[in-house]
Amino acid sequence: MVHAEARTYLNIMKHNLISIQTAKFAGWKEWFSKFGFEFAVFFLIFFFAIFASRPEDIPANRLFNCPFKSITGLDCPGCGLTRAFIAICHANFAEAFRLNALSYIIVPFFLYRLLRSFTAGIFRKYLEIYLPVQAIIVIILIGAVYAFGRIALEIGMRFHLF
Repeated sequence: MVHAEARTYLNIMKHNLISIQTAKFAGWKEWFSKFGFEFAVFFLIFFFAIFASRPEDIPANRLFNCPFKSITGLDCPGCGLTRAFIAICHANFAEAFRLNALSYIIVPFFLYRLLRSFTAGIFRKYLEIYLPVQAIIVIILIGAVYAFGRIALEIGMRFHLF
């Protein structure tokens, strides 16, 4: 019986890419334990975005050290994401792309997660978006190509290969 319900659910989801789901948790304490950390990190980044007049104004370089950059001396694929988010909040899209092009993939994902967790806490329902497997594979490939390309470009510029 469970397998038949699961198959029916999957068949419905093949045709509906967006649906409204009911949140399954008891109250605010459980909501905070599930989404609180994610919400707090997003709030901190947004807080810096509001009060920083430029992406370079945030204290990330003084507070956090990238382990990849500490070991190799090269920027990792994630370097510049926070500054890119701040640039997006200030509607400086070219600067955000220059700082880290992955922000155009990651920021919409985090906005969706924030909206989903917020509506689950308030309305006990949340928006569920189902992407086809092919779309997920394309997004992952774009991220991987960008990551390896960024590292290759960094190495090439450092050693004057091109």
